Amino acid sequence: MKKILFIALFATYLTLTGCASSGPIILGNEKISQAEAFQKGLIRLDCVFTCSGKLGANLVEIDALLYARAWDELARRVMGIGYGGELTYYYLGRAAEGLNYLPAAKTYYQLGLSAQAKCKVMGVSNCQGHNFPNDINKHLADIEGK
Repeated sequence: MKKILFIALFATYLTLTGCASSGPIILGNEKISQAEAFQKGLIRLDCVFTCSGKLGANLVEIDALLYARAWDELARRVMGIGYGGELTYYYLGRAAEGLNYLPAAKTYYQLGLSAQAKCKVMGVSNCQGHNFPNDINKHLADIEGK
């Protein structure tokens, strides 16, 4: 009984504390800022389980940033959470596209397509009304046309 209680408390702790990482991973050996890494398409989001609660708690605000075209704040908020899924890479792609960082946007959209963490699982959608992979593919086609 004590073991079950410990496991339940530990799982609750992980869910409530958010992602254990201090932010996104920046690829490469260069010492560059997070903003520059975002612009170059070098940001990778490596948290899934432990920061899913933090993402869920912020989804309405994040989606509002998308529709307000607040690209810098959208990117900062998503990177700060660190959740690596199709929806969050879509948000990074939209932010990069909005800021005209088209190669980076393409990278983030492709990462969204290949992400293991999907926002629609077993018929339940947490995709904020977005339709994947269609929405990502539409934006990739738009970028190719520019």
